[in-house]
Amino acid sequence: MRWTVAVADKGIKTRLMEELKLPSRLAEILAIRGRHDLEEVQNFLEPRLQDLPDPSTLADMDRASERLAKAIQEGEKIAIYGDYDVDGVTSASLLSRFFESVGTQAEIFVPDRFVDGYGLNGQRISELVADGAQVLISVDCGTANPKEVALAQDAGCDVIVVDHHKVPENHAKPFAMLNPMRPDCTFEFSRLAAVGVAFFLAIGTRRALRNRSFFSNDRPEPQLRELMELVALGTVADVMPLTHLNRVLVTHGLKSLNHRPSVGMRALCESSGLHDRPVTSTDLGFKLGPRINAAGRMTHARGGVELLTTSDGQIARGLAQRLNQENQSRRDTEKGVLDAALIDAKERVEQGAMTLVLYQPDWHLGVVGIVAARIREAYHRPTFILGRHPEDGCIKGSGRSISGFDLVAALDGAKEVLQQYGGHAHAAGVTLSEDRFEAFRERFEAIGRESLDEDQLVPELKVDSYLEISEVGLPLFDTIERMAPFGAGNPRPVFAFKNVQVANYKFVGDGSHVSMNLDVAGQKLRGIAFGKADQAELLKGPVDLAVRLTENYWRGSRSAEFQVRDIRASKD
Repeated sequence: MRWTVAVADKGIKTRLMEELKLPSRLAEILAIRGRHDLEEVQNFLEPRLQDLPDPSTLADMDRASERLAKAIQEGEKIAIYGDYDVDGVTSASLLSRFFESVGTQAEIFVPDRFVDGYGLNGQRISELVADGAQVLISVDCGTANPKEVALAQDAGCDVIVVDHHKVPENHAKPFAMLNPMRPDCTFEFSRLAAVGVAFFLAIGTRRALRNRSFFSNDRPEPQLRELMELVALGTVADVMPLTHLNRVLVTHGLKSLNHRPSVGMRALCESSGLHDRPVTSTDLGFKLGPRINAAGRMTHARGGVELLTTSDGQIARGLAQRLNQENQSRRDTEKGVLDAALIDAKERVEQGAMTLVLYQPDWHLGVVGIVAARIREAYHRPTFILGRHPEDGCIKGSGRSISGFDLVAALDGAKEVLQQYGGHAHAAGVTLSEDRFEAFRERFEAIGRESLDEDQLVPELKVDSYLEISEVGLPLFDTIERMAPFGAGNPRPVFAFKNVQVANYKFVGDGSHVSMNLDVAGQKLRGIAFGKADQAELLKGPVDLAVRLTENYWRGSRSAEFQVRDIRASKD
């Protein structure tokens, strides 16, 4: 990696220390990351629910919430069409739990990734309408499905789209579209996950019901804070930036999860081994999210919805265990695809490719997105991993990008060879016929060569500061934790140990990871370098280590450790 070590403005750092009484290291990192305004820093360190904006400032919110309030009050049938990933599953579960809290049972439909495809499926929409749905809410999809939305609207079913994807020129025209990415939407933050939009819809609908005098002593207003655990999970798992409103939502969602989790979330945490410490944003992204996602990848995403909406502890434990099994199956399948993709990627890179579009017919479509992320990480190139759909024979797959390369913009330039595409700047999906594969690969490579230079293909590692081994301990770890939750848009700080000698190391796990110990002037410190066995030879001499501070829980006790991001031979 190409290290860049930041330098804090001393004046700003001093002002943060003096005015806000912040520890030196915390003030330094905040200054490095451009947080200069005292009020902004205060709000960043102490996110408050009262800072959430009025839901009515989201375009079409009043129209949508009034329509739902009417449906609830008059007993109309409401259906929810959710996407099969974590954002879609949490969004559908949140709205279902909200409707149940006001005495309404909504029907939830979650598509089969392999049968129904991505986005709204016309046949399924027709079935829901034929089954009596008078209001249809699509979550985490719908914006780019004009035909399917029109199908329901023309049949007399009002469609409310709850989404956060880019709005295409030929977009859907539902009864109401709640999407902060709408060009005409003046909502103060556009990077919500769909589950965040769904949460604001619940707030707006509760207010609309209140204005209709719906609530009484016998029918009290529901407390919506308990739904925030779902907002936190969906937001982190969908890799939304943990800044601004998302920071407020995830912070308080984690508080809700750690103090009063729902039955389903408690079972999910226990089955994930999270029973002896507080759940963090890292756990949401790397432990809980993958288990919910596994159902949609390997079998059917309804298992995740059932878990997150049940109130029966025994059922929840059984569902959580099943998700564990599906997650293990996902990991096994992923390894097989990854091993093969790494071979193909190495060959392409040696041939000089600046992008990677890899395809084998038997690659499991449920894991192509994860493998694309792994290949992107290994070779730092925009990457698509594709497989063949067993039913229609089309090639489908997912892509992941690098900084400075917008996947959707690139796909706009290759749309003539694609049947369907969509997503975000850093993650997207495509569908194409098998005979257009080579054309797509060539066109995508050409676009990459037009917009990328060689420097962009070398991953940059932003180091916040150099650190002495003697500084490392729980006090420093707890100080840095004041910046949590960490994730996209607010990464955990990276520090560098300079010119250190590793006391000893060993290979662990499947042999690709390296466990190591430092012993500097009697200060002992343990660390782990995941996937860096190929760099272990460097550990025999003095090295610079780029690390993130972590903590270890063992039998009720805590200790500070570190996780290695990169290793390089020391030049000092």
